[in-house]
Amino acid sequence: MTVEQMADNDTTVFIARDNGLAVGCGALKRHDGAVGEVKRMYTRPSHRGQKIGAGIVERIEALARNEGLKRLVLETGDRHPAAWTVYERAGFSRCGPVLDYPDSGWSVFYEKSLA
Repeated sequence: MTVEQMADNDTTVFIARDNGLAVGCGALKRHDGAVGEVKRMYTRPSHRGQKIGAGIVERIEALARNEGLKRLVLETGDRHPAAWTVYERAGFSRCGPVLDYPDSGWSVFYEKSLA
């Protein structure tokens, strides 16, 4: 996702800050069919372990629910077990490929029903 795509009307970006320094981010991208996609999740290495990612996922989900979205999906890498923990603790379940992502051995997909 490019900076220009992040600025689209269908995307809301969340930035976590520590004394003004951006330490984490994530985004909600809206798709047809009342589906929201969790995008661009990142926490600075110096701030990992502080539940920043969990807080951003919580905000993304709250916004998605408020807007009436019925499902959240995401794609992450196959070498990010800390990210998997964040998503699984937030109630996401592994699934097959979502949206237009190809089935790949390097991707792990998650979904969560908001209905």
